[in-house]
Amino acid sequence: MKISKRLKAICNFVPDNSKVIDIGADHALTDIYLEKEKNCICLATDISENAINKAKENIKKANAKVQTKVTAG
Repeated sequence: MKISKRLKAICNFVPDNSKVIDIGADHALTDIYLEKEKNCICLATDISENAINKAKENIKKANAKVQTKVTAG
């Protein structure tokens, strides 16, 4: 999966096979990358239901196994 240099730099700090909670996940691109490239277990959270709905679309398109949750703001 192709992600921006900025997001990839963030992902480089995460060890392979980690468990990750992404707070403010937006469209879950980081989570999808971590699941696919670093075998991480990810939970993508955001206060925006619209962002989580977009994240779910991206997760489905990527055939990724990332959980999502709308959190209280």
